[in-house]
Amino acid sequence: MEGVAAESGRRSARRGTDGLDRIGHGSFIELLDDYAEACERIAEADLTYVERWVQVDDLVESVVGTVLGDAMLSAIRRLARVNASAHRYGDVTQPQDRAAPQPTDGIYGAIRRADASGHAPAVTPVF
Repeated sequence: MEGVAAESGRRSARRGTDGLDRIGHGSFIELLDDYAEACERIAEADLTYVERWVQVDDLVESVVGTVLGDAMLSAIRRLARVNASAHRYGDVTQPQDRAAPQPTDGIYGAIRRADASGHAPAVTPVF
């Protein structure tokens, strides 16, 4: 891992771990290997997508795709957290007009349940 992107990533990660330490959550570093493993899989998926679908002439568009992909990844992480909470803790209290997440829905099921306005159903993740 070398270059400007790697250095930027190291600095950002260091700021994050320093911040967690300052607010009393320094033990988060015990999970960094788990996060790194998940991120390695995501990086491989990113490269697979680029190799399959992006021509050299379209690399600028792939940068835009990376930005949109980061937003999608963040959304999928939130949905995954809801799904994992449902698996681990069971149903959580929901507003009367919203259904609780179902552990068997998976991430794609949660995305597909988005309402007509384009918003995912309101869920309360348990941490």
